[in-house]
Amino acid sequence: FLGPELAAFFRDHDRKAMEAGCPQKNEEWLTFAEGGYEGLFETVKTPMVDREGRLVGGLGISRDISERKRSEEALRESEARFRSYMENAPYGVFIADEQGRYLQVNQEACAMTGYGREELLDLSIPDLLAPEFRLKGLEVFEELLRTGQAYAELGYVTKEGQRRWWSVAGVKLSDTRFLAYARDITDRRRAEAER
Repeated sequence: FLGPELAAFFRDHDRKAMEAGCPQKNEEWLTFAEGGYEGLFETVKTPMVDREGRLVGGLGISRDISERKRSEEALRESEARFRSYMENAPYGVFIADEQGRYLQVNQEACAMTGYGREELLDLSIPDLLAPEFRLKGLEVFEELLRTGQAYAELGYVTKEGQRRWWSVAGVKLSDTRFLAYARDITDRRRAEAER
């Protein structure tokens, strides 16, 4: 199945498994001699012994893991893009669980609220809202749980005690993860109130 160079490479892995006296697992790129198919294979090499325990050969079992590896790499790239997007977003990004506890926040969320990242991760949605908006905030979160999306304008309080406004749009990421984008709209609300 394989060209001479790859065959020698595999014989070397067989020999190492036999010398170790126990199964050895490897990931190996293979190019088949016939057809030219190239793939990444997970191979387990196991020494074979007879009834008296004498080594009689080796057994190799391989499975093609090329697609799984491609999927894992695509997922890693997607996660890296998401992290970069989240950290560089010009608005606060909050990821919460189904109880409303913060799991992840970006730097802008910290800047808006005055809390450090670790401090925010010890809080939940109602903790940031002005007292008179906590019930409405929970209602909006219930809507997000039910429908998968929600929007509201809510009053919040910074760590320093400043009362401000933000507009929040939330989307459901999974059954247990929710993402909210928050923009500070205090200046706009003040201008509207002065009219």
